[in-house]
Amino acid sequence: MENQLDRCRALELWDLVGQEIFEIVAAAGVLTPAEIMPELRGETNRGAALHKEPLNPATPKKRMDVRISHDRYFEPRDAGRYARKIGRGRGSQSSSQKPAQAIKRRVLSPTSSR
Repeated sequence: MENQLDRCRALELWDLVGQEIFEIVAAAGVLTPAEIMPELRGETNRGAALHKEPLNPATPKKRMDVRISHDRYFEPRDAGRYARKIGRGRGSQSSSQKPAQAIKRRVLSPTSSR
């Protein structure tokens, strides 16, 4: 049961990381994973380390490639860069999705220890 709970928390964390990357790419236009890394918040890096997958340039690439394979949120560009997919954003989210702040509190809270 505890492994299942850890997996749910990890999935929520990576959804949060994906949302943060989506916002970073939207603000800057087209970026490489190495250009995204310095823009990620410190709490995002700490949360990833707690979930046994520290962030490095390969992590955002992997997360964006998964979303691209499902034709969601990002699109690849030349020279290893990524852009936000047109027509995707906060306005297109369903009302059943949890706000990033609520997910962050639950995933990164000190009481969510294993």
